[in-house]
Amino acid sequence: MSVPGAPGRLRAPPTVPIASPGDRAAVPRNADGGLLGHGAHYLVGELGAKGLAFLFFLVLARVLAPTEFGALSLYVTVTAMTAGLVSLGLPKAILRFYFREPPFAETLGTSLALMLACSVLMAALIGLGLGSASAFLDVPPTLLLVAAVGGPAIAIRDTWLSSLRARKLSRRFAATQVVEVAIYIALVLGLWVGGRDLRYSTVAVSYTGASVAVVLFALGSWAHAPGLAWSPSLVRPLLGFSLPLVLHGLAMWALTGYDQIVINQLLGTHATGVYAFGYRFGMSMIIVSTAFSAAWMPEFLDKVRSPEGRGELDALARRYGGLLIVLSTALMLLLPPVAWWFGGEEYRDAIPVIGVVVYGYLWFMLYTFVVGYAMHHGRTRSIAIGTIGAMIVNVGLNYLVVGRFGIMGAALVTVLSYMLLFIFQYLAARPFGLDIRYRWLVVRVVAVSPLPALVYLVVARL
Repeated sequence: MSVPGAPGRLRAPPTVPIASPGDRAAVPRNADGGLLGHGAHYLVGELGAKGLAFLFFLVLARVLAPTEFGALSLYVTVTAMTAGLVSLGLPKAILRFYFREPPFAETLGTSLALMLACSVLMAALIGLGLGSASAFLDVPPTLLLVAAVGGPAIAIRDTWLSSLRARKLSRRFAATQVVEVAIYIALVLGLWVGGRDLRYSTVAVSYTGASVAVVLFALGSWAHAPGLAWSPSLVRPLLGFSLPLVLHGLAMWALTGYDQIVINQLLGTHATGVYAFGYRFGMSMIIVSTAFSAAWMPEFLDKVRSPEGRGELDALARRYGGLLIVLSTALMLLLPPVAWWFGGEEYRDAIPVIGVVVYGYLWFMLYTFVVGYAMHHGRTRSIAIGTIGAMIVNVGLNYLVVGRFGIMGAALVTVLSYMLLFIFQYLAARPFGLDIRYRWLVVRVVAVSPLPALVYLVVARL
């Protein structure tokens, strides 16, 4: 199916053009290996970046009080929301448009110009409504001002990573992730050693600074190859594909972050910090699942175009799904005692949250398997509708249960939301004809569902 305003002719293997006609460089379609090769590179990048960030998170948890840790978590949440708005969903559009005819330089340049215009508008809106937004979210105004810079930087960083995924440059993708985290840690330590108190604001500024460094490198790299060009004719097809993904992106942000805002509003910053501690441990699962997703989506969009490729999808999904289920089971058992040892009594209430969050990401894995069909057919509206439906349930239930059941209620709502996310997208994808037998995967995910409850009971007794 072609995108309006863009020719539908697909690029032919074995190479994919990535530069404008005047200076066209070609990258082999599988330059860094097939799905397993890319998956290994993405996994190394995720393990390196998330591993470094996780170890530094343990340091911060030791140094920062739960109140400071909660404020830092809120900053990350608000920055992610801002990035989702100013990106206009274009990083995901780049991944799909790469397999279409318009020169990649025009796709990149037009996308960046649109994001820049939206960033200026967003900064103006934040400045005008600073007091009201600060009061509603119950966060300091300075946090919102830093987010006004960090959000656009993350949006462009995501565009860079998306362009690397599309070109299957998984080694460079992995290196970018690791280097960004290393810069972030170096900035925090540099400011700390330089005499600045280690508070959430120090970490927030360093987090933004690392993203800005990646943006500067990306702009320089793009200027060299494939180049950046403006194409008015691409504005409509790009936005037509991506704007529904803005709603999708905001809804995904709400699924992963709005519970912390609700906890902050109802229970305070201290409870937010405790919940964020447990949630960060549980998000260890995302190291593996994100590596898989980064390798899966380009490979899926490539294989789904041919009958031969579609025939390979079920075996690949079962192989990766089985591996992720085994890894999640191990994490549900191992992470709670590790978190108890690092966090101690101050973060005791966060321990039962960890297994529940890990389990929730198994349902997110199933969602990753099925959402590619809508991406392939350009049905981004169905993606947005399903995600918004799960978000409405998430936000509504959080306001209902957090006040009564505390942070454990928020964790259980997260699991339910990811289950609904998968179900919505599965129902939306069925008319396209599914090549993956999801019952095999769902049965195994359901089979491990008692494990978080058992771990919770054991930890509660201890």
